[in-house]
Amino acid sequence: MYSKVSKRTSEGKRRVRIEERHIADVFGLTYREFAGVRSTHYQWRLLAPEAVQNLRRAEIERWSPEKIAEYLNCDAQEAAQKLRRYIMSRHVNEEENTPERITVLFQEWLGSV
Repeated sequence: MYSKVSKRTSEGKRRVRIEERHIADVFGLTYREFAGVRSTHYQWRLLAPEAVQNLRRAEIERWSPEKIAEYLNCDAQEAAQKLRRYIMSRHVNEEENTPERITVLFQEWLGSV
């Protein structure tokens, strides 16, 4: 599944793991905001990763918004929005480096406008 190992850049900064990117994107946080609350809040440390795993499964198994809502404990409209955010995050974060991710992000954004 996801790697638990955090990698550091050559400057000693911690890289944001892909699952952390998905969580931040799905729940509308910046990566810095998520890093700040992750270790101190049960919701972000345990429930948010589980929600993203359910969204991953929902995409693969093509769940209805109502079924996703059941798993995420929200309404169907919010569940559909979170699934769209997850899919976009997965697509953008497939790229290896930041410039490539930003390019894909703008291409997706321009395509959806």
